[in-house]
Amino acid sequence: MARRLHRVLSPDGLLTASFLGEGMWEALVGEPYRGRGWRGRAPSLARGDPGAEVFHSEWWLRTHWGRAFDVLKVARPPRRADGSPDTTHSYIVLRKRPVEPTAAELERVDPSEPRELASLQTNARLLRREIDEIVDELASVATLRGLLGRSRTATLARRVRRRLRRFVPR
Repeated sequence: MARRLHRVLSPDGLLTASFLGEGMWEALVGEPYRGRGWRGRAPSLARGDPGAEVFHSEWWLRTHWGRAFDVLKVARPPRRADGSPDTTHSYIVLRKRPVEPTAAELERVDPSEPRELASLQTNARLLRREIDEIVDELASVATLRGLLGRSRTATLARRVRRRLRRFVPR
């Protein structure tokens, strides 16, 4: 994504983007925001949902996208009385740098940065949670199909379908 945005901007172009950051984390992930570096969650990707959510920490954007852009401003969500962020997007303003970043360069993990490992661990944990949800959903569907397949209504529906097939040309 960052490479495409970088490519289409004019040489001194500015990019203003919203991102799912700390303000949306608790509402959409269902757990408290802990301020760690994290990036990348595609909760519905396995189900073919094109609107999958991807979260970015400000740290991750500054570090990784900062290889292609100068970060001019980050607008964080307003704070509630208890100090937690409002449920809203964060915004970032970037200026294109005169570089041609590769995908590998933008994704490169700095092994000396502890937030990189925390980010990857968070991604793995959330993906495991998503896989567990999908497995549970599939098990529920299989159980329901099994129960419906043996019901009197299903037996009647199969009889009706066989009789109707006589009237439908193949």
